[in-house]
Amino acid sequence: MLEVIDRYNFDLYQSELESIYRYRHWYFVDRLDWKAIYREDGREIDDYDNDDAIHLAKLKAGRVVSYTRLIPTNRPHLLSHVYPEIMDGQDYETGKDIYEWTRFSVDPEFGNLARLNDETMFIFHGIAEYCVQKGIRHLIVETHPIYITWLSEMGWDTTPISKIKRIDGKKVVAFTAAPTVETVRIGQELLSLDHSVLSSRTEVQDMMLNLSKAS
Repeated sequence: MLEVIDRYNFDLYQSELESIYRYRHWYFVDRLDWKAIYREDGREIDDYDNDDAIHLAKLKAGRVVSYTRLIPTNRPHLLSHVYPEIMDGQDYETGKDIYEWTRFSVDPEFGNLARLNDETMFIFHGIAEYCVQKGIRHLIVETHPIYITWLSEMGWDTTPISKIKRIDGKKVVAFTAAPTVETVRIGQELLSLDHSVLSSRTEVQDMMLNLSKAS
């Protein structure tokens, strides 16, 4: 299942969020050498990890298998305040129903991001399901152009909104990715699913879990 962690249940996911921040540091700093986000405490956390952030993570025995974060674009986000040069001064649509998709990652033990695999498709599908469920019109993504192809293969409507740039020697393009009910259906078919992949802890669920552990 893909855990949905947001302002409504942050308090119930404190240990998982700690694992997420440490996983992000391991993945992006230790593995990918993103020196700009290095932190001495080994926790990759920034100004956008606030109450508006939505974390989606697949966990296995407390270990992060795959992860991503969504940020509303009607407030400061990475494309507007960290990498605006990608757009060459061009405007792009923002709004309360448009989110930025950031920090996408899959533990290499579970999936190789050099190709489209089941673990990558799983989180792509979970994000599509979440967006359709919450009425998110589309996402803005800044990443390697291959993701446009992969998402299109899974039924997302993708549109480049910038030219391909090189950041730290790697290709990056900004594009929009819009999921629909049909996107969700395609994901279910590709992954042989007949149920939702989303899970979200609530106070009632947490209370029942604690009672179960105590009995």
